[in-house]
Amino acid sequence: MVDAQSGWATLVEYTFGASAVLRTADGGTQWRDVTPLGSSGKRIRVWRFTALSALIAWVATAPAGDPNTEIFRTTDGGRTWNSVAIPTARSISFINPREGWLLTMGDWVWPHGSDQSILHSTDGGKTWTGVSGFHSGNSFRDWIAFLNPATGWMTEQSLIGDGLLLFVTHDGGRSWQRQEIPLPGVLTPPYSWISAQPPKFFTATVGILPVYYSVRNESGQEKMIVAFYATHDSGTTWTLTTPADVSQPLPNFAVMDMNHAWVTAGGVLQATSDGGRHWAQLPSNPLFAVPTNHTNPSMSPPVTQLDFISPDVGWAVRYARDFPAPPVPPFLLKTLDGGRTWSPVTYTISRQ
Repeated sequence: MVDAQSGWATLVEYTFGASAVLRTADGGTQWRDVTPLGSSGKRIRVWRFTALSALIAWVATAPAGDPNTEIFRTTDGGRTWNSVAIPTARSISFINPREGWLLTMGDWVWPHGSDQSILHSTDGGKTWTGVSGFHSGNSFRDWIAFLNPATGWMTEQSLIGDGLLLFVTHDGGRSWQRQEIPLPGVLTPPYSWISAQPPKFFTATVGILPVYYSVRNESGQEKMIVAFYATHDSGTTWTLTTPADVSQPLPNFAVMDMNHAWVTAGGVLQATSDGGRHWAQLPSNPLFAVPTNHTNPSMSPPVTQLDFISPDVGWAVRYARDFPAPPVPPFLLKTLDGGRTWSPVTYTISRQ
């Protein structure tokens, strides 16, 4: 959500059989299907999406055996789209309506890795120029996020034994250096993997870097630790706050500002209002509960996304598979008290 009224959503079938780009202007009760048409004249399959404002957004098509995909741009809330052919997009980052970067990804084969590259645009995505390329080895670079025309970060999924793989550039993506980030002291072997999410900045100097740590104990049970690193010097240094310990894998989180964040996993919702120094478990809610007919409840999170636009107002998206016959549980929830209580959102989706 961009604000209390305006926001975007993507609707994706797990088989990529169909997908949609949606937009709301009334807080989520009415959604307009603004899915662009590809060069074939058919509705695209959504792969990556990013929005800069209530009107400006980019969407990349899903790879389908073709090394080139399309990236679409709208400046009028999805009423019209312009597109250009690009290599397969992994991550998109724009700092203003004109300047942005694209992380591409070729075919990835274990353990040989993938060829990846960084593209740069100064005209809103109409044209792209390559600025750097690399081979990712036995993993792959996952996300990029830029703070300004010079400084940006790129993350890579990795085994914990390799440490957190975070890379920084200070020349617009031409060269990258690994940035050392301390691991949480609560981690003990054996480990599984690390996945850093793109950093989110709230001003030119302060921001949050979220990181998932997957921890597997000696009996093979897995849990996740969600760590938030804070910076107050434009990402020169990152300081670890108190990690949120969740009992099941596949957590989801939302970061609203430097003080307020939420983490959910296994039907449990935790929140912090002091920048991660303390986490409190919020009252249980049946709308967050794992459906009893899930084939693998520990790997099927009841809530797949959280989003807050203030310390009080937020939305949650529920898992949309493996539900019993009608009545179907609500898929979109809203809170007005910081996550203490949630109510279903009755919504409609219409074509433009």
